[in-house]
Amino acid sequence: MRFRHCFNILFLFFPLFTFSQVNSKRIPLGTFDFLLYPTDAHSLSVGMGGFASNPNESNWTNNQSKLSFLEAKSGVNISYSPVARGHVSDMSLSRLNAYSKLKTVGVINLGLQYFNSGTIDLRDEDGNSNGIFHSYTLAIQTGYSMKFSKKLSGGLIFRYVNAHLLPRQIFGQYAVRPASTLNSDLSVFYQGDRTKQHYFNGAILIENIGPKVSFGDYKKNNFQSTVFKIGGTYNQKIQSNDLLSFNIDFHKLLMPTPPLLNTEGKILKGLNPYETSSLSALFSSWADAPDGVKEEINEIMFSIGATFNHADKLVGRIGYFNDPKQKGDRKLLTLGGGLQHIQFKGDKYQMNVDISVTVGLGGFTALNRTYMLTLNLSKTN
Repeated sequence: MRFRHCFNILFLFFPLFTFSQVNSKRIPLGTFDFLLYPTDAHSLSVGMGGFASNPNESNWTNNQSKLSFLEAKSGVNISYSPVARGHVSDMSLSRLNAYSKLKTVGVINLGLQYFNSGTIDLRDEDGNSNGIFHSYTLAIQTGYSMKFSKKLSGGLIFRYVNAHLLPRQIFGQYAVRPASTLNSDLSVFYQGDRTKQHYFNGAILIENIGPKVSFGDYKKNNFQSTVFKIGGTYNQKIQSNDLLSFNIDFHKLLMPTPPLLNTEGKILKGLNPYETSSLSALFSSWADAPDGVKEEINEIMFSIGATFNHADKLVGRIGYFNDPKQKGDRKLLTLGGGLQHIQFKGDKYQMNVDISVTVGLGGFTALNRTYMLTLNLSKTN
C-alpha cells in the first residue's frame, strides 16, 4: 500500500503514538484538529483569535454567543481555505453556516464543515493499483444562543463528526476504520457599551468537549481536540466614523500532557493518558505536565490582532499567533481585510466579503502560505 500524502498518516496516528519519541516535546495531541482552524477570514486575519471582537456578520461563527447581538434577522456564512498549500495541493476546508432569530427568545444556527484531507493512491505489495481513496472528515452542528442581560450572552453547540481518514485496514496491532462521535461547545460573551468612546469586550469558550474516539483501536485512546479559549478586545472610536480595535486571546488544549518515560516505557512523571477519561482531562490537563507549572505555561498559545474599521464599510486587519518554542513552536503572521454592509434590494439584504492570508514565521503549521475567503449574506428586515 502506497500513500500519495504521508500527511494523512500524521493526522490519524499522532494521537496513538503520544508515548513515542516522535512527540519528544510532549505536545498534547488530539484528533479532528480541523475543528481548531479559524472559522472565518476575520478570525484568521487577527491571529486566529478575535473571539471577543464586536459581533458582526463577518465574525459570528467564531463565538456562538455573539449571535444574540446581531441586528440582522437571519444570515448565511460561507468560508473556504486550502490547507497545507506548501506541501500538498488537494487538501481544503469548507464551511457553511446559517442562523435565524426566533420569534420567542434566542437565535438558532446550523452548520456544516467539510475537511478534504487528500487523496490516497492505494497499492498492493507489488505496486499494483488498488484504486483511489478520498479521505475526508465531516462535521454537522446545531447551536443556540441567548442574552442573559443587555451586555451578556451565552451559547451552546452540539456537533456530529464523521471521519473517513483511511480505508479499513490492519497495521500491525491497529485496525483502522471510520470514526464517528459527538462533541459540544460552550461559550459566554460580554459586550461593552458601544455608545462610549472606548469600551471592552470579553469572551470565554470551551470547544470540542466529547468522549474519546476509536479509529479501530479497541481502547479508544484518541482524545478529541478540546480547547479552552479566553479573549478580550479593546475598542477605541476615532472621530465619528472609524473604530480601532485590539484583541488578545489565549488558547489551552484540554488534553493530557504525554508523561515522561524511562527507557523501558514506564512512566516516571505525569499521568497515564490511557487511564484518563476525556471528562477528567478537562480538569487534570491544567496540572498534569511532568515539568510542573513551567511546562503548563508553555502549553498556552496566544493571539494578538488589530482591526481598523472605516465607516463600517472598509476593514483592515493584522495579527500574530504564537505557540511557545518548548512545545509546537508555531508562529504565524496574519493579514486581511474586508468590505462590509454592501446593501442591495434597497436595504433588505446586505453582504460582507472578507479575505485573509497567512505567512508562517516558524514551526510547522498547515495554515502556512494559505488564504481564506468568507462570504456573508444577511437579511436585515
